[in-house]
Amino acid sequence: MKKPSILILGTGAIGGLYGAMLARSGAADVTFVARSDYAHLQQQGLRINSVWGHFHIRFPQDAHLIQASETLAQKPDYILVALKVLPSVNLQTLLTPYLGPHTVIVLEQNGVAIEAPVAAAFPHHQLISCLAFVCSVRSAPGVIDHTAHGFLHMGTYPQGVSEQAAALAQLFKQAGVKTDALPNIQAEKKKK
Repeated sequence: MKKPSILILGTGAIGGLYGAMLARSGAADVTFVARSDYAHLQQQGLRINSVWGHFHIRFPQDAHLIQASETLAQKPDYILVALKVLPSVNLQTLLTPYLGPHTVIVLEQNGVAIEAPVAAAFPHHQLISCLAFVCSVRSAPGVIDHTAHGFLHMGTYPQGVSEQAAALAQLFKQAGVKTDALPNIQAEKKKK
């Protein structure tokens, strides 16, 4: 059976940590998109210093690494967006080259009401929204220090738990990340 493919857009504190956990588990085929530190990651890999254990992701042995300007021969099942929500970040431009007809967009970003513009830009793609409860920092290029927590809440936007959301939650659980798939993720985001 083919492993699900996950593209990680953002190699910082959140994307680096959770992408590395997925890659380490071997449950998914993980590709990281590096926008600024590609050369460093290609040479040195991604080091995770975590309460879940210290480990090192090497490219291409443990996961794949591409530059933001590269395209993919095969489109991923999921794109996990772990970028800061900034006016200068145009998600439509960043996501479009990687989307296949069935690719699910996963927003693992802080903020309330960040989903609506993405849903409007990509009305034919399922959208999953996540809440990350974690203490994690990118302490140096290619180094993530994870000191506390690490659990995820996720659900299909605007509500419900689709088959794809349940499957993604299961992948994170297999990777050792406490994850809950919740039917009303928007209400959960307002609580945080």
